[in-house]
Amino acid sequence: MSQRKFYIYIDAFYSIEDRSSRQGAVLRDFHNRPIAAWSSIDSNVERISTLHNELKGLSLGLEMAIKYQVTNFYIYCPSSAVLMILRGRICPCSETKPGACRKCALPLLGNKEKTFQLLLQIFPLIEQLNFPLDDIRRIDGEDNKAAHWMAELGEIRKMDLSEIKKHETLSKILYSDVFEGFHL
Repeated sequence: MSQRKFYIYIDAFYSIEDRSSRQGAVLRDFHNRPIAAWSSIDSNVERISTLHNELKGLSLGLEMAIKYQVTNFYIYCPSSAVLMILRGRICPCSETKPGACRKCALPLLGNKEKTFQLLLQIFPLIEQLNFPLDDIRRIDGEDNKAAHWMAELGEIRKMDLSEIKKHETLSKILYSDVFEGFHL
């Protein structure tokens, strides 16, 4: 019998208004019930790329898995670019030919050095968790409201279930997913 999987939802975006890179992550159990919700922000930073920001969200989600000692989980992220780069395919062209073309890869990476530096921080987390890259999935925004809400907070927060319950809006989002039949 297979072990039940947990779920980690991540989202990230860059706010032009305050030049901040924001990430959100939500950990749910195998019944999709919330366990924790985290957010992070880097203020007054240059925009590197959407991919870089989403990789920061992935890092946040992996750190959450380590903190809560969750080793059997799926990660859901809003971008197929994260999946491609972690699986060694840097652009859609690499599906049909080896390597990657500069036309596709360079705009995704933004500042190559900073993005590769971030990847060098992520891969040890993946190794520590013995996390199979096939367990990263893409999710649409409509099904990722809680992680997006966390990213929009614009502050560093690490909420456990008792703190989540104190936030009316977040609780409504999280529990409506559970009780309105949200299933993947």
